[in-house]
Amino acid sequence: MSEINRNKSRIVEVDALKGIAIIGVVLVHMSFKGRFDPETLMLVQLLKEVFGWCVIAFFFASGVSSKHIIDSSQLKNLLIKKTQRLIIPCIIFSITYKLAKAIISTFGYSPGLQFPSNYLDIFIYLIEPIGPQFYFLPYLFGVTALVALLELFTGKNSVLIFSSVFLVLIQFLFPAPLYGFGSNLELIPIYLFSYVAGKTMATSNGYPALVCWVAFSVTLSIIVSTSFVVLNIPITILIYLILKNISLISSYIMKLKLGEMSSAIYVWHAPIVLPTTSIVAVKIFGGGLFVIIPILFSTIVICYFLNIITSRYNLFRYWRF
Repeated sequence: MSEINRNKSRIVEVDALKGIAIIGVVLVHMSFKGRFDPETLMLVQLLKEVFGWCVIAFFFASGVSSKHIIDSSQLKNLLIKKTQRLIIPCIIFSITYKLAKAIISTFGYSPGLQFPSNYLDIFIYLIEPIGPQFYFLPYLFGVTALVALLELFTGKNSVLIFSSVFLVLIQFLFPAPLYGFGSNLELIPIYLFSYVAGKTMATSNGYPALVCWVAFSVTLSIIVSTSFVVLNIPITILIYLILKNISLISSYIMKLKLGEMSSAIYVWHAPIVLPTTSIVAVKIFGGGLFVIIPILFSTIVICYFLNIITSRYNLFRYWRF
C-alpha cells in the first residue's frame, strides 16, 4: 500500500517521481547556445537523453492519481475541474508572459513581439500557449478527457486496447520523435499510453499482467518505428516502482518538497525565470560545466517563492498552480 502523508494526503512515491522529473524538465530547457561553452552544451544534450522520460512521468503520475469514471455526472465534474486546473491557467500564464516579454522588449532586452492585426489572429495570439512547456496543460486535459470518455462509454479494458493500438499505429505511420518530451503531435500516443499505464497501476494489483501489456506494446512500437523513444515509458514505470518499494528514497525526496512544488516550478520556470537566471549565472560563473548547478538551484528557488507569494495573497489567485 502506498505510504501517505496524512496531513496533505499526498502519495509519497508520486511526489518523489514528480520531484525528480521536474529537475529533468528544467534541465532539458537549458540549451542556451549563445551562453554555454561547447562542453556544457554537450552535457545539457546528455542530460536531455537521461531525462527523456521527465514529461512522460507527469502523465504517468496524473494517471496514478486519477479516478475511474462511472457516470456522466462524474465526467462533467471532471471536465469542469480540469478546465479550471489546466486550460484556464494555460491561458492566463500565456497572456501574462506575452505581456511581460512585450514590456521587457521595450527596454531592448529581448526581441519585440509582433502583435496580430485582425480579431481572429488576436484571439489565437492570446490563447496560444507560450513557453517550451505549456503544451503539457492542454495535452493533459485532452488525454484525461479522452480516457474518461472511453471508460464511461466502453469500459476500462477498451482504454487499454485503444492506447496500445493508437501507440503502435502512430509509431508505424509517422516518423518517431527524437525525444520523449515536447509538443510534437506524434508524442500524444506516448503521453496517452503513459497516463493509462499509471491509471492501470493504481487500480490493479496485477503487476505481471501490466508489465506484459507494457512490454508487448513498447516492443511492437520499437519494431514498427525502429525508434527507442518509447523506452522512456518502461523507464518511468521502473523509477516509480523503485520509489514505491524503497520508501527511504521517496521520503527524502518528498521532504525537499520538489514534488509538491513541481506544478509551480513547471509553469514559472520558463520563458522568463530560467533564461534570466542563466544570464546572471553565466556572467558570474562563466559558461563552463559548473554553471548548470547555480542556474538549476536559483531557478527552483525563485519559482518556489513565486508560488508562496501567489498562494499567500488573494490578489494573485489566478496565478496559483
